[in-house]
Amino acid sequence: MGNVQGSSTPPIQQTHSAEKIERAERIATALRMRVAGKSPDDVAAHFGIHKSTAYRLIKDGIDRTIREPAEELVALHMLRLETMLAGVWPDARAGDVKAINAALAILAREGKLQGLDLHAAQKALQEGRELAAVDKWLEHMVGKAITDAM
Repeated sequence: MGNVQGSSTPPIQQTHSAEKIERAERIATALRMRVAGKSPDDVAAHFGIHKSTAYRLIKDGIDRTIREPAEELVALHMLRLETMLAGVWPDARAGDVKAINAALAILAREGKLQGLDLHAAQKALQEGRELAAVDKWLEHMVGKAITDAM
């Protein structure tokens, strides 16, 4: 399989793109069939695939349908929060306590929306586990050194 004439895209990448497009089209068709009242068995028969694969196509389509608007909503909220922060920021920098509290509340909400708090908590837990392993190793090594010195 060679490159498309005039294309610098490698053949493998073109194949993956074609597969992605085909899958997206199958998902769209499966969703349209389901919305029209067809069963997963009907979808499976239409594509000549196993029923579980038809379920997966339908589920993936529903997940995308829900996820994309949710991502857009998060982006909209982030823009609103940034606008609010811009409004209180000059007063917060000048030392206005109410503006500082408002800015902190806005920043906290942004952090929650972006999952920063969750990420920080997960990282702390992970580092805590790593530190515990180091502590255990050190205890072992110190104990071994004391035993060797005797």
